[in-house]
Amino acid sequence: MEKRIMLLVLMGLGISTNLWAQGGKSQVLPAGGGIQGSLEKTEGNSSLFLPAGRSPARVQLIYRGRDLNFPKKAMIIRSLSFRRDGSKPGVFPAHTWKVGLVLSSDGVPLPSESSKDAFLANHGKDAKVVFTPKSFQWPQAPLPAKAPAFFAAQLKLDHPFILLGGRNLCIDILNGTSTGKSQSSYWYVDAFTSKWAQLSGSTKNFGRGCSFGFQLRASLPPLDGESKIHATAWTRGKGLFSFLMLGESRTSFMGLPLPLDLTSLGAKGCRLSIAPRFFLFGGKSGGDIRGTAVFRIPLPKLPSLANIRIYAQPFVLDPGAGALGLRTGSAQEWTFGKISGPLPCRTLYDSGTKPGPVPKRVRDTAPVILLKN
Repeated sequence: MEKRIMLLVLMGLGISTNLWAQGGKSQVLPAGGGIQGSLEKTEGNSSLFLPAGRSPARVQLIYRGRDLNFPKKAMIIRSLSFRRDGSKPGVFPAHTWKVGLVLSSDGVPLPSESSKDAFLANHGKDAKVVFTPKSFQWPQAPLPAKAPAFFAAQLKLDHPFILLGGRNLCIDILNGTSTGKSQSSYWYVDAFTSKWAQLSGSTKNFGRGCSFGFQLRASLPPLDGESKIHATAWTRGKGLFSFLMLGESRTSFMGLPLPLDLTSLGAKGCRLSIAPRFFLFGGKSGGDIRGTAVFRIPLPKLPSLANIRIYAQPFVLDPGAGALGLRTGSAQEWTFGKISGPLPCRTLYDSGTKPGPVPKRVRDTAPVILLKN
């Protein structure tokens, strides 16, 4: 009966009923060279406890959908498994925790674009409790004589989950103990860590805007062909039209030396710190206390852009700011990163007596998992 319902759901999604079978009976994530046969020591060498390390905890795992080996197909996930890593030579002890799982994929961001501010912001529209919180035993796990380790810790889902090829996958894991008190265990899961962040670009502040100005913050990902520059301007105003200027010089503009005082133009106490060549529109600033404006800028994967330096400065149209009606923010120097492959996975984490809605740690690492039909 259950399989018949799943087939009807697939037909309703416009997917061939034999498509999920073509998607494969199993899938190992994250995909990449060496993962299939590795026995990493990543978790044992880091301060980040992954699913079997500490409780209570919330562990959110995000995997890149384009790494799936069924890009135009679908898979019905019925179980999710972990294997131990090679951090310690001894036997990992069995222990029991209360575990719950929520899976989603529709609208889940890329690992590199995932929100670091809230767990729920990374959920897809199809978020579903697939493993109702219950006691689960992490089994005793000796160090294997030969890598890789067996996927010994298997969670058989209460409710199957349909994963369409190409969609990113978000796995939310809630750990709890019977007593509610914190508990640790030396059962480290095998994990993969990416060096993606080491190829990122950098930013440097160098000039203020107005006396009643605002700050610009930005993160520059590597040139991986899919990640975007994420720039945030805290405009200190609500509903203001926001812009970001980009240019190649911070020394002169139209023959005039920079920074340029804009007082004579009707913007008292304001400065232009860069020579703008491009203007990006960021919409209206938000209704939060900082009046946040967000700019997401695509970065093509071009070797010629590696280590290139440009300059950025935001401004807003503010009718109360003087005759010119605008305010400028602080300026930054941006140095682009290096060519890189896409980030395959990310882990967001919190632990304590009661894990909160905001992750305390974010790492470009994730457990090696086995998805099975």
